[in-house]
Amino acid sequence: MALYQDVWVQLKESEPSIEFYRFEGAKTCSKLDLSSGNHDEYVYISKSLDHHMYFTIRRLKQMINSSLLESDNIPFVSRTLRDDTVYPKVKNLIINGDSIDSLYSYRLICPRSFGLLLKDNCFNNSNLKDGKRVIERADRRVYGGGYGLSLEWRDLLTYLTYFTASTRINRRDILDIIIKMKTSGKMTYKNHLADIVTDIDRYQFKMNPHIMSDFNKYNIINALDNILEKGLIRDGSLFSENPRKVIRDLVNEYESGREKSFKILEKKINLQGE
Repeated sequence: MALYQDVWVQLKESEPSIEFYRFEGAKTCSKLDLSSGNHDEYVYISKSLDHHMYFTIRRLKQMINSSLLESDNIPFVSRTLRDDTVYPKVKNLIINGDSIDSLYSYRLICPRSFGLLLKDNCFNNSNLKDGKRVIERADRRVYGGGYGLSLEWRDLLTYLTYFTASTRINRRDILDIIIKMKTSGKMTYKNHLADIVTDIDRYQFKMNPHIMSDFNKYNIINALDNILEKGLIRDGSLFSENPRKVIRDLVNEYESGREKSFKILEKKINLQGE
């Protein structure tokens, strides 16, 4: 098991933590880069692996549909896969088409109380707060849904993430998914993706550079103060009523996970040196 992957697993077992998931495609989203902060203004993350699979399959269908309409004026629907004269065109598009890009599946691990903070301060997308960049609750009826994070909340995510993990969903993977769609007759079945995103050994694990800084806790405090000052929270939430407690508890939990990560790393490195 890779070094950072081992830390991730042990951190989940020993510290209060939560995983979030994110889909990215070369033409639909900017690459996830926590070291540079180069994100879209709103970044969407899934709360569960099931929602992540559902959303990724949905975006994959959109990507293929757009490319197939452009190249052959054919929609990507169930009858397309059943039509033996059209199906080869779909396969050829995936194998050779310039418009089919690799997709990426990301995982992020953060303090568990961050998840509670998001849950307590999110708004339904039909009831966003006066145009302010609050947390958007997305797809709430589908596998637990996810969150849309504004610039300010995204900054907090950036500072609170311990490690990230990513895997590329390549053309071969996409072709396998299409074959499963054809044989099962199910176009939107999330588990077509399960073999890929549940295989943790496919992922590349990275440490968030912010975790290396002893001063990152001040970044967290400043980000929370900025959110509070701009009113990007829900009235009646614990953060609105007792902000100092929320900030203190979140920073303490982050620091505990950070210290635990370093202890696991040190132990692993020492064992490798023996």
